Amino acid sequence: SFFLFPFFPACVSIGSGHPVCRKKGCFFMIFNLLIVDDEAPIRKGLSEYIKWEDYDCKVVATANNGEDAITKINENDINIVLTDVKMPLLDGIGLAKYIHENRPDIAVIILSGYSEFEYARSAIQYHVSQYLLKPASKDQVIAAVKEVCEKIVTSKSNTRIKESELAFLKDQLFQ
Repeated sequence: SFFLFPFFPACVSIGSGHPVCRKKGCFFMIFNLLIVDDEAPIRKGLSEYIKWEDYDCKVVATANNGEDAITKINENDINIVLTDVKMPLLDGIGLAKYIHENRPDIAVIILSGYSEFEYARSAIQYHVSQYLLKPASKDQVIAAVKEVCEKIVTSKSNTRIKESELAFLKDQLFQ
């Protein structure tokens, strides 16, 4: 259940179970999660109840509101934020806006008890990757995170291919 670039299928697992590829350009990625919710039991449940390492993820921080989350984002290398909508100080939509404007490389998944259209519309405006309604099952949360991880890998793969093509063209032009 690890995410590898599809162009390099000859990857093998050794030692800790992390894949090591013998082909140039293939790599293994751990996705760093930030869990944001003002309710401590939900934060704890999301960070400890799911065995994130089985999905090549690691919870590197938790936060109890959007302002706390921004601090954690600036202190850690975060790939994915899983956040509630309704929180004090700065809500999940405000956090999504901050991430969209300042750290567009971070994917946002909203987990909300509110199905109101206005929240969903705002989430779309700020390029939120997934919008899950509470109560969401463990499988729904995992599926959303896995889908986002796959999108990140695809994006990085496309970037690497473009960089490789550019390097090749430069080599050809400046020979």
